[in-house]
Amino acid sequence: MNIRKGEFNNHIIWAIPILFLSLTGFSQEYPHETDQYPFVRYDLNKLLFPGDSSSFEELYEKFDEIIFGGAGQVDIMHMGGSHVQAGVFSSQVRKHFQSIQPGLNSYRGFLFPFKIAGTNNPVNYRVGYTGSWEGCRNVERRKACLLGLSGMSATTYQPGATIRISFNEDYIRQPFTRVKVYHLQDSSQYAIEAMDTTYTIQSYPDLGYTELSFLNEKDTVELKFVKTTERQTSFTLFGLKFENDDPGFAYHAIGVNGADVPAYLRCDLLELHTQSVDPDLVLFAIGINDANTSRFNKKFFKDNYDKLIVKLKAANPELNIVFITNNDSYYRRRYPNENGKEVREAMMELAEKHNAAVWDLFSIMGGLDSISQWDQFGLAQRDKIHFTRAGYQLVGDLLFSALVRSYEYHIKSSNTN
Repeated sequence: MNIRKGEFNNHIIWAIPILFLSLTGFSQEYPHETDQYPFVRYDLNKLLFPGDSSSFEELYEKFDEIIFGGAGQVDIMHMGGSHVQAGVFSSQVRKHFQSIQPGLNSYRGFLFPFKIAGTNNPVNYRVGYTGSWEGCRNVERRKACLLGLSGMSATTYQPGATIRISFNEDYIRQPFTRVKVYHLQDSSQYAIEAMDTTYTIQSYPDLGYTELSFLNEKDTVELKFVKTTERQTSFTLFGLKFENDDPGFAYHAIGVNGADVPAYLRCDLLELHTQSVDPDLVLFAIGINDANTSRFNKKFFKDNYDKLIVKLKAANPELNIVFITNNDSYYRRRYPNENGKEVREAMMELAEKHNAAVWDLFSIMGGLDSISQWDQFGLAQRDKIHFTRAGYQLVGDLLFSALVRSYEYHIKSSNTN
């Protein structure tokens, strides 16, 4: 879909300036206002393609259909550890995609109600529940848990237990008309009910979920898990996906505190759930926990990532990938972590092999020991691994800008062909 300015329909031409003023006419470094810091390498803030970049053209043509045609949806999946579970980083990128232009209000996507598993929940949605729930995470190696895309599960043995999820409109309003509930598929599972009289429910055991469809748009759902047969003894939840039919960009944040690449390889239902979510683009931000050791092995790291890519591409062969290099960090709060450089090298090699892109956060931050400067400016926490809220928001701004710049190149190329 090569779009030229002369081919735009009158009813969509209003949309063009909103994006293009950001991309080509904005005097600052970014297509949105952000603070400027002397140690950030803004000149390096772009996607790198060590191999063939042509596979991204199909992705960017989907961007074209949304932005210039007002139709279609693009699913972006961001996978990582605590940087992603916290929700600030991913929420910032999601907000920018939702704000590209009015009317692009696609769905919220896949999430896990972390609160029921006893761990921190992102602030952009609220979770309430009743009953007792037992959580399991992919970083708990001694537990033999069946896990899926979220890397987490929560199980209740109390009939009548409930979960309530509502979205914080202080962030982005993303109403939904469908909820897919990913859960264990066998006769031991309680039945699902919604605290709403206007819905239909359909089970898809081969796909791993039960779908609830609502008559009207909603911003809150409350589910109840009910014992309807003697064989039902529990309910195990793997995650939920909130959907609507509006055009735009859905941004799925998949993160577990402390997760490394092997942690996601332990998720036996990962491929099945990924097939259902069907992402167009995966942002791989797994690596900070792999490298937080004195025994980091680059080959082992690459081999594990290869296995993970095989799993996801088996679910979606047309998947596009962006590797996000580790942020600069300290080992044991005392030593600059040299492994960050090896992770960067490994990701560049993986990107060349799989025709993927690399967003080099390590270098953009300023390279080795740059986390100290981020700390001095209130952008990093004292552990010199994690960021503050302001730091995560800046990283989100930078990532979105790099993605938009790569897309801008596609637009310019299309207009000159």
